[in-house]
Amino acid sequence: MKKGNNIYTLEDALFSKVRFNIPDDTVHTILIERALDGSMAYADANRDDVRLAYADILKWLVLGPSKKNNTSDSDNGWSHTEGGFEISERDRAELKAEANAIYAELEPSSMLKKKSSFRITSHGLVVWKDEFLKEHPELENFDVYTTKNGLEFKARDPETINVINPVRVEKKLAGATWAIDKIMAQIGIGDALRQVFKKRNKCFKLASVIEYMLIQRTNVMHGYAPFSKIHWLPWAYPLNDTQLNTLFKGITQDDTMALFKALNREYRRKFGDEFFQKMFLALDSTSISTYSKKLSYAEYGHNKDGDDTKQINFLLVCEESSGLPIYGKIYKGNVVDVSTVKNLLADLALVTGVSEDEASNNYIFVTDRGYESDDNLQDFARHNYSFVMRSRMANRWILDEVDDAILELRNSNNFDNYLNQTCCTKKVVYKYDPFPVNGKNKSNTAKLDLFLHMFFNEDICKFRTNGVFFSCFEIHFFALNGVNFFVF
Repeated sequence: MKKGNNIYTLEDALFSKVRFNIPDDTVHTILIERALDGSMAYADANRDDVRLAYADILKWLVLGPSKKNNTSDSDNGWSHTEGGFEISERDRAELKAEANAIYAELEPSSMLKKKSSFRITSHGLVVWKDEFLKEHPELENFDVYTTKNGLEFKARDPETINVINPVRVEKKLAGATWAIDKIMAQIGIGDALRQVFKKRNKCFKLASVIEYMLIQRTNVMHGYAPFSKIHWLPWAYPLNDTQLNTLFKGITQDDTMALFKALNREYRRKFGDEFFQKMFLALDSTSISTYSKKLSYAEYGHNKDGDDTKQINFLLVCEESSGLPIYGKIYKGNVVDVSTVKNLLADLALVTGVSEDEASNNYIFVTDRGYESDDNLQDFARHNYSFVMRSRMANRWILDEVDDAILELRNSNNFDNYLNQTCCTKKVVYKYDPFPVNGKNKSNTAKLDLFLHMFFNEDICKFRTNGVFFSCFEIHFFALNGVNFFVF
């Protein structure tokens, strides 16, 4: 084959196949390494040898720089002045795929592979490359071995020094953290954490964060790293802000439910079935203010701290005498406390493993006035749960009962020295709907006896009375002095 009056050479063919301007020296070198004569006629060349030489050129492009400018400087490997080139990531991927297709067929050992991030010793130990460790510093805390099932991660013992992984032993503060560690072990929190968060040593990391928050009395995580450097913790290595964020993001609602299930199993194992008999369950919630715009539960609501920010609500149920947590959950910041009881009763049955009949005979809920509503009273009544609920004076039926009992409340014979106030108790009949239907009014055909405990504090009464008298005096004074005012 000829090109004009000249022979169409192998070198001509290779240059024409590649759409980038390749240095002459590069093509010459590849041909020499392949023992090919670039000046030979292309028609006479062995097709497999030509394809391998072409694959070598593609490989050079993939492994080389992504951009070359026009130049005639021979120091950088160019032997001509015709234009440079620029290779995009997409170009690089296509060139790599084309080269590997040829190598796979003719010379598999030359295939382009992904850059390795580690090497494996004769003992099966994975040794990470420095560049990869910089991207994943948490891997420095593990010895990693290859097994038939994949990679096995083993946390390094900070007090062990060996030839492969020398670790410097440090002296750290351990009094408070040691005590909290023992408490978590005795009441079963440590075992529950291990059951639910056993992968990648999450249990030790979470236990360390818990100890930090208890000792420092804060939920600000920025101070954890310096704290961990001077205190003995279950997880012996520092966690930076990014690692802590990853740790918390990995905890799901299912994990939370699983944790409380495990906790209640541990309570039953350590304290017996008696622990769940005649339980006073303290129920309360709090709001956590946040400036974050990425938290799905953050909403504007009734902020108990008075902050003008979004918030996340957290509900916790504890066994009153011991203070042990029984159940907890987060919910949106715009959900009020009075609307949380219905779902709570169903969730408690799941986490405690106690049947509804057994629970109704043994659970006694204790709540503040934030949970007082007719819907919550109806839910407690329908499930036959006992409860102690602080009430507000805003409810009409309660105000009526207080008015009826005012003489008893002012009777000094009803004064209690321990409470330092007078008190009385009235039995009232509360009506509720045993089978509610959404969208329909409550039938209130069922009845339940409630005991309303009323308390009268003379000091509070005088304070409020003086306030009323002072307001009346102000109105009288302004009226006498011709001051206009409005009363709302």
